[in-house]
Amino acid sequence: MTRAQAVLPTLREAGYVLDPAGPGRYAPVDPADIAAVAALALTGDGHQGQEYALTGAETFTVAEQVRVLAEVIGRAIEVRAVATPAEAVRFRFPGGAPPALAEALVEGFRLMRPDTVGVRTDTVERLLARKPRTFADWCTEHADVFRRALGV
Repeated sequence: MTRAQAVLPTLREAGYVLDPAGPGRYAPVDPADIAAVAALALTGDGHQGQEYALTGAETFTVAEQVRVLAEVIGRAIEVRAVATPAEAVRFRFPGGAPPALAEALVEGFRLMRPDTVGVRTDTVERLLARKPRTFADWCTEHADVFRRALGV
């Protein structure tokens, strides 16, 4: 869900969110779920040498995520398509991003755009014996951060 926080600079400065992925979907995972899995893996037995792919249970486009966030904070948020993924990186990091980070983000957006299904795993639920937290739950918890960014 930190990807949702990545829109804060553009939201704060320009009042809108840039969409570098169009129809591409992904399943955001709550950082609290990542922390819970990490704690389990570091303190429990049987996790040595294991690799876990963590996702949330719901897939979203950027526009769908913004709609959920807008509903939670009670304010419309405009979504604008970008001409290129590099444009999104420039808006996210107005002072410039390290080249390796910029290249990784551009590549991630390029790969995400055609993925209209999105990858989901059951790893969080399997390991924690509960469903992953939802994006709407995360938005509700962090609504004040976004309200402040928009001056609401």
